[in-house]
Amino acid sequence: MSDIKQTPDLDQILRDEIDAFCAQHPAIDEVDILCTGITPKVWGKRYPIAKLSKLVGEFKMPRGNGLMSPAGEYIPVLEYNDTDGDPDSAFQFIPGTLKVIPWQENRAQIMTSTTDAAEPFEGEPRVILDRVVKKLKQQKLFPTVAFELEFYLIDKHLDENGHIQVPKNTFNGREDRSAVLCMDRLDAYSDVLREIRDCCTAQGIESTAISSEIGAGQFEINLNHNTDALKAADDVIQYKRIIQAAARKHNYDATFMAKPHQEDAGSGMHMHVSMYDEEGENQFAKDNKKMLYQAVGGLLDTLHGALAFLASNPNAYRRYVPDLAIATQKSWGHENRYVAVRIPSSNDKNTRIEHRVPAADANPYLAMAALLGGIYAGIKNESNPGEEFEGLACYEHLYPHTLDAALIELDKDMALRDSLGSHFVDIYLAYKRSEIKEFNNFISAREYAWYS
Repeated sequence: MSDIKQTPDLDQILRDEIDAFCAQHPAIDEVDILCTGITPKVWGKRYPIAKLSKLVGEFKMPRGNGLMSPAGEYIPVLEYNDTDGDPDSAFQFIPGTLKVIPWQENRAQIMTSTTDAAEPFEGEPRVILDRVVKKLKQQKLFPTVAFELEFYLIDKHLDENGHIQVPKNTFNGREDRSAVLCMDRLDAYSDVLREIRDCCTAQGIESTAISSEIGAGQFEINLNHNTDALKAADDVIQYKRIIQAAARKHNYDATFMAKPHQEDAGSGMHMHVSMYDEEGENQFAKDNKKMLYQAVGGLLDTLHGALAFLASNPNAYRRYVPDLAIATQKSWGHENRYVAVRIPSSNDKNTRIEHRVPAADANPYLAMAALLGGIYAGIKNESNPGEEFEGLACYEHLYPHTLDAALIELDKDMALRDSLGSHFVDIYLAYKRSEIKEFNNFISAREYAWYS
């Protein structure tokens, strides 16, 4: 018996989509079935595409895969992984995600999730984002969201110490240099950047501006605003695969690591949110922006707990340093890129919040869930954001300084427990504490250099 909800309409939509895709792409003979877990790396299986239609409503994968460490190892997480016998969960394909893989021959990919299963898995990030979106929907509030991701192109070879290296400029063969909004740099790396854009187009991911960022080899590509928060996060997962594949094709590597170079700016995942009612009216623009400021208040109230999702690994906390265009304390303001929560200048239709704290390697489902959960709490509790920050909020480091400290803040954040689900927060806390333990259980080269 199938474990999928009795949703013949969704099943038929998926089968029709698969049939149409196969008719349009007769040369494609394989499909990668992809999913993500708390660590936003993809995992899955490869099938003959002729089998795909028969798997609709019947596809299963091990539940524990979503709780693996970044190294792909099972780690203790409450009652999961060690003692549950590694059971399967029912997964459903996500409509609209069956796409050609442009960088591989005769292969497609499709994303899958337990979101539409009879028993959605409490530990799956996409399920948690869906939960928060539904809470807002119950209040007749409908978010429109967008992601902006920074990343570094890097040399494909590591240096003699195992560290990544700055890429060589294709114009002159020299190491790339810091050059924010530099058009010459866009020209120098135009081949790989165009490859990224073309692959996005082939997979139905709408991107907008490409810009050169502060760090050597650092770029940002913005994704379009989307009325479907889950699809927006799905696109981020696919977009990261595209960038890394395009980089390899052009003899580079790419990294979304929050702080890959100690001396250069980190990479962020700026997130935009506006909020509409059923008639399409922007609620952030009404009543002297009352709801907008409540939302900002909720984001600031929950910021230290949310940091466990927005900066989700030890390296990410290296990003919050003075003078590198990243706020290091709770703060908000209009048209100020040096605060945590920025209100960009716009007309009433597009009034929105930009959250500038998330790291580029954060899980997009959980980062967006934390932001929408904070907004939900702020509106529900009529939060007050306090005075607008004047100046640059990047000189005094008042965030939790480590992931351990952020997890303590998350543990006691009742607003996020209410928005995201208390059991999920417990799963996440257990997962991250196991991850930190495994991460620390490793002797680094510096320990030998300093203490031998």
